[in-house]
Amino acid sequence: MSRNRDGFTLIEVMISLVIVAVLAAPLCKLMVRTGVQSRNAGMVAHRAAALNAEVSRITAIPPGQLADGTVTRTVDEHPFRYTITTTASTTGGTQTVTITITPTGPQAIGGLSRVITRKGGNPNPFAL
Repeated sequence: MSRNRDGFTLIEVMISLVIVAVLAAPLCKLMVRTGVQSRNAGMVAHRAAALNAEVSRITAIPPGQLADGTVTRTVDEHPFRYTITTTASTTGGTQTVTITITPTGPQAIGGLSRVITRKGGNPNPFAL
């Protein structure tokens, strides 16, 4: 009697699955790390865009019309939630405005600040 030996035995299949699992484990870890880095890069881009938008909004206000003091507001734009703190102070005809963006939420990244110094009544803070 002859037996047909085509195909794989159960032990060969199990050994192949163990080898594939051992080789795939580092790839899974790499995929998770890449996903986290991608999310963080997106958060950094959102944070920079939010700061630039606030700087544009503040610089559009003439220096004489921006009152001294601190204003804090929370913005909830999915998927990026953050708090904006704007502090303005005037000393001797020069106004200094500090804008700070602080991301909030369970996966928040560090904050980012920008300081703008403006002279007297010139509405363009970048003019000499």
